[in-house]
Amino acid sequence: MPSANLVKGLHPKFTAARYMPGFPSFRHLNIKGTLKKSGVIVFNMASQNESQIIKILQEPVEQEPDVEELGRRLCGRTIFVSWPHLIEARIVAVSSSEVKCGYEVDFYLEGGGVVYKLEQPPKATQLNQKDADVWRQTEKEIRTRYATRWGVDIGETKTLVYTTPIIGRKYVYTQAGRVTLEKQWSPIPVPYALQATVQDLLVNDSIGRQNQYSTLAEVFPQGSSCFMLGQPGYGLLGKVLPSNAPQKGKVRIELENIHDSDDEEIKNRILNSATTRYMPGFAAAQRLGINGHLLARVTGTIFLQMTPSAEEQEKLDNRSGDRPTRRPKKLNVGLGLKFNKSNEEVIGYSKKVENQWTFSLKTVEVIRSYMSEFPELFDYLSSHTNADDFTDIQVFGKDQLDRAKELEEFMAHLPTTGAQRQVYFLFISYFE
Repeated sequence: MPSANLVKGLHPKFTAARYMPGFPSFRHLNIKGTLKKSGVIVFNMASQNESQIIKILQEPVEQEPDVEELGRRLCGRTIFVSWPHLIEARIVAVSSSEVKCGYEVDFYLEGGGVVYKLEQPPKATQLNQKDADVWRQTEKEIRTRYATRWGVDIGETKTLVYTTPIIGRKYVYTQAGRVTLEKQWSPIPVPYALQATVQDLLVNDSIGRQNQYSTLAEVFPQGSSCFMLGQPGYGLLGKVLPSNAPQKGKVRIELENIHDSDDEEIKNRILNSATTRYMPGFAAAQRLGINGHLLARVTGTIFLQMTPSAEEQEKLDNRSGDRPTRRPKKLNVGLGLKFNKSNEEVIGYSKKVENQWTFSLKTVEVIRSYMSEFPELFDYLSSHTNADDFTDIQVFGKDQLDRAKELEEFMAHLPTTGAQRQVYFLFISYFE
């Protein structure tokens, strides 16, 4: 670039009063700098010598501010807080040590969030002794943080503003097909000193304005790719189709493999991964849609009495009368994944954690396949929770011989059958 085209110093279009997000500036408030020892913290150590202290100059006020009038005028407006590192925020309440005026609380969220009744006018209330003590403690923390961390003397604080800082912007789509970029505010209110806030600030909103959208056709152009965030088909890749619908505000999208939501390759990779994820019994039962008691029975030992076939019955009848009568054949229809007496675990399928049995995703898939192949057995176990001795006739009815034989073959070829076991050790240390 030729040197004649280089701009030396500030750019001609630079405006000092304009707010640039991310860049701190002392230009927005009246300040005065002095050198004095004040104990400013630098790298977690108090400064030993004099430091440059910035003092915010406030206009003298003859009388206390009218908090009720101030709250009705400021609540709902956006200001800039955390000076000199300015952050845009919306005011929800204004408070002195005696009176607080702000929006009423609609309900509280988890984690300290609050939802306000913004459609109603602010309401003024008198602070009780406890709230007044909290106000003074909050004012002291703000004043101390400014003085020790940033070397700023904010002076006397008579009013605190409770604001919800901005957390980003979000595109909102209307039924008419209009797209607006709306600001999103934090649900957690944060108090700031009023004299350390900036109002009526000139904001440079032109940055990136050419990249903003105004219609759905701009957000979802024909032939573009997108991802599904709803159901069914969460996370699937989609392609935007031309819209022939007369109604505005609709987008036609074609999703790939919407009917094949389970990717077998991904599923097998998860199930056969080296780091197996285990979950408690109730979590595994929720995945399968059964109760925890049924899961506990299926993962343990359950014996089913098998009706002998005609050939087996004939052999039994031809036996010598001196021999004792043969007992009915019993089949263990449980998966045998936990052994409480011997504390044995089945590697990859079950694990004992703090005296509680947990099961892997492999176990969930095995039980799901089991339920799909033999729903009659699970229906019987669900309705007979305390049945310890039952026959194949009770479970399968007239087709007991064929179904029992299929069940026996199914149990023999399960991946849990013959899986390696290990003993769970619980180490307890005793201290005198």
